[in-house]
Amino acid sequence: MNNYIEYKPIDSDAPSEIHSFQIRSFLKPKICFHCNDFIWGEGFIGYSCLKCSQCVHNKCRLFVNNSKCLENDAETIDEISRKTLFPVENWCVQTVKEWLAVVNIHRYSEIFGNYGINGVKLLSLDVYQLFAFRIRDPFHHAAILQARDELIFKSKLYSNIQQVILEQEEAKKNLIQNQFKADNHHFLLKTLSKLTDCSICRRPLLGIIHQGLQCQKCGLLCHRQCSQIGLPQCKLDPKTFKPRKNVIFGANLIELMSQEASDQAPLFLARLFKNIEERALQNSEDLYDVYRLSADSAKIDKIKEFINENGLELINFDSYDLNTVAALVKSFLRDLQDSVLPECLYDRLVAKIQTMKLDELKQIINEQLNPVNLTCLKSVMAHLIRVWDYQHKVRGCQYLPDKLFHIFRSILIRPEWKNITSIVVNTDNQTLVIQRLIIEVDWGVELPEYKVRPKRPTAPVEQDLIRSVTSETLDSISENQWFWGDINRDETYLILKNCPDGSFLVRNSTDKSFDSPYTLCVMKSSLVKSIKIFRQEQSNGNFYDIEKPCRFDSVANLISYYSRVSLREYNHNLNLVLTYGVSKYKFGKTTQWSIDKLYSSFQDAFNQFEQLTKKYDNLEIEINSVREDMENKKLAMEALEKIIEMYNQQISQVNRTINSNLYKKTSAISATRLLVSQLMPMSLAGRSSDETNDDEAGQLDSLMKKNKEKLESRIREFNIKREKLREEVDYCNTVLSQLQEEVDLLRPDLVEMRKKRENYHMWLIQRGENDDKIQNNLERMSSVNLNESLDLSQETQMCLSEISEDYCEKNVDIHANSLNWFIADCTRERAIEFLKSKPNGTYLVRPNSKPNSKYILSMVCNGEIRHILIEENNSGCFLKSSYIKRRMALNSARDEQDYLNSSALSLNSSFDDTKNSDSGSEEEIKFKTLTELIVFYSKNLIKLGNLVLDDKLSLPAF
Repeated sequence: MNNYIEYKPIDSDAPSEIHSFQIRSFLKPKICFHCNDFIWGEGFIGYSCLKCSQCVHNKCRLFVNNSKCLENDAETIDEISRKTLFPVENWCVQTVKEWLAVVNIHRYSEIFGNYGINGVKLLSLDVYQLFAFRIRDPFHHAAILQARDELIFKSKLYSNIQQVILEQEEAKKNLIQNQFKADNHHFLLKTLSKLTDCSICRRPLLGIIHQGLQCQKCGLLCHRQCSQIGLPQCKLDPKTFKPRKNVIFGANLIELMSQEASDQAPLFLARLFKNIEERALQNSEDLYDVYRLSADSAKIDKIKEFINENGLELINFDSYDLNTVAALVKSFLRDLQDSVLPECLYDRLVAKIQTMKLDELKQIINEQLNPVNLTCLKSVMAHLIRVWDYQHKVRGCQYLPDKLFHIFRSILIRPEWKNITSIVVNTDNQTLVIQRLIIEVDWGVELPEYKVRPKRPTAPVEQDLIRSVTSETLDSISENQWFWGDINRDETYLILKNCPDGSFLVRNSTDKSFDSPYTLCVMKSSLVKSIKIFRQEQSNGNFYDIEKPCRFDSVANLISYYSRVSLREYNHNLNLVLTYGVSKYKFGKTTQWSIDKLYSSFQDAFNQFEQLTKKYDNLEIEINSVREDMENKKLAMEALEKIIEMYNQQISQVNRTINSNLYKKTSAISATRLLVSQLMPMSLAGRSSDETNDDEAGQLDSLMKKNKEKLESRIREFNIKREKLREEVDYCNTVLSQLQEEVDLLRPDLVEMRKKRENYHMWLIQRGENDDKIQNNLERMSSVNLNESLDLSQETQMCLSEISEDYCEKNVDIHANSLNWFIADCTRERAIEFLKSKPNGTYLVRPNSKPNSKYILSMVCNGEIRHILIEENNSGCFLKSSYIKRRMALNSARDEQDYLNSSALSLNSSFDDTKNSDSGSEEEIKFKTLTELIVFYSKNLIKLGNLVLDDKLSLPAF
């Protein structure tokens, strides 16, 4: 019965040394002393003993009823667990990092810490934020989000104690079916590269490394906890799992080395190191980046599976890039059942590394390290030193290889599983372990010369937004950046309008009473939530809180508390923490501006926003117009294709008549002639019947051939017309993409200008200006600017006329000299800069980088800068007609279809239709040279060549 597991109910006569369990919630992850897996999450997720404080899962509680209890200090119990729930929203950054460790994602704990991911931010995490954190592997994205989802699932599941009872009943049922212990299987830690569920509980195996245990005989894959609460019998099934004799990835290092019977490093690792070092010399690669950058986990997983199944004989590492080869090195070392520096030495090395003497360090390495581990460690260290030396000689790196220290600090050494949370605390010490091992211990490889990297100057400590103070009198609330003083509700909304959820500020309350002097304003789902801050006078001073009784001796302490704890404890609808304090100084020096300067800036922002809005609307109109025009042309093309198909059918019918049925027609004619000769014998006296039949058959044959030629000619015309429509549709697509690109470029400018306008409006409100006064002042300033612009335009026209007269007097045509208007290396942006604020008719010509035309004419028309394509081919230069307005001069697609349909109907009645003229064709005005084109349109309206613009080229840009 040793292979079987049993459920033992609580024995009422058992000695007093048994545990006294009570269901609890847990502040931090805690190891279960039965299954050696962690208890983590929100809700009533486990039990803790009231005597010894040991903890177990809800399911594991069934198997430890009669285990011996070693009493401990009862006061330590609440340091581990508590009777009340501890929601995820209240988790601090350190708790999140410890949770990452127990779900096998400690690799990214430092990144989460740097970005301040607490419980609230963890719950709102998405793939876009992970990309922003520079976590690029899709599998790692999925693993992190799956662990977060499992956390949410467990939080909902264990919020009710009744669910715990149901879970224990399910555990009893499972034990009836699966009664075998883990000893019946041969379990090893398994690293997976795709999302996988446990074979026992059907819940996800979490993490990116060592997610679960896999039996090497039957392939059973399960959680650590599930392996200790009842398993099915281990049975080999070749259809579902093939046992592997020589496992390389995920192997036990000692067993692997014993199989190879070598006193050197594992053969696989040696080949990888040699490949990296030789190829680096050939390609001058940056080996620091080769190791630092992650490879695709799916690709690495396929290589690992191939090597585990086929061994090393069939693998050629030269066919993979260096980044992939380096990823195999890291994956091999990570997947080992025990790290190269054994887990049992973690506490001795990491905890004392800062004060440890060199002799003690060498003693631990040489005497307490297993010879197999020492051999492997020597190989790894020698390789890292050679990488360092390569970087020193080839790339001139003079400092210590800090990148290598950071990369291998959690690969070569890790704590025991029960202490895995310490890996997120001791990152600096782990780095120091690797550094001292490389620099101070002799590994048989000479170290390169290096310099000690100078310490970065400490940045000046910025004033904390949330400051911890002991008394409101010592640190006045007005000194805090998030305190805005006397502002009303409307001003508060304007300030918080574009801020994310969790943004807040504090202002004076409307009534300014002693009991509620301040108001906390928080942004939640695009709404501003106003919360009263109460004040109570007590014997030791004034205390503040958002509900009575008041607990905080300052508003700053109140804000600091709710920056860590969710407001849900005050209002269950406010499930957020105070994240972003909106600083009253965030608008720079605008508080020092004069009111006139604010009005002037506001008017400029307002006018620019109006101009951008107008331009945006015009672009949208043009886009819709082009789309409509393109759809009509597509309909016309479809109609042409149907007509061509019908004409082809008619041609086939004519061919059949000519080739196959000619004798029938001849017989019919002969019969007709015979009948006519009988009725009118004198009329055919001069001709024989055979001769007459031949003539009429020939006439019929000639007529059919002529009609066939007409049909073929008509089909050729339709094909030409269809190709022309196809070219126009392609050009419409080009125009549409250009217009859409302009809209995409304009949209962020429009949003930015709108925010700028709203900010100026808010600042004016803060200065005591109301909306009516602001509107009146803007109208007054607009009228003044309008008069000034009219005067300026008159002066401009006078200057233009004077310039024209001067040139006329000198008999010089400024348009005939291309130096005045052609710029060889001009872009669209430069053209806009050149023509900005220039009078109507000012123009320049620039080359086009896109294949749809050779040149582009940029000119000012009706106060806007417009761009016209100029095409040049063997027949000359001409303006490309705008497809936006061109259909005003062309026949509409509906008329085109009517014409085609009428042609099709007339075809059935007669083959003698004459060719209809294309009344909608448009002949471009062509010129021999580009200069001739410019000179012509300087004297004539652009409308002759482009229906959009009703102006002429008046003044070159230079």
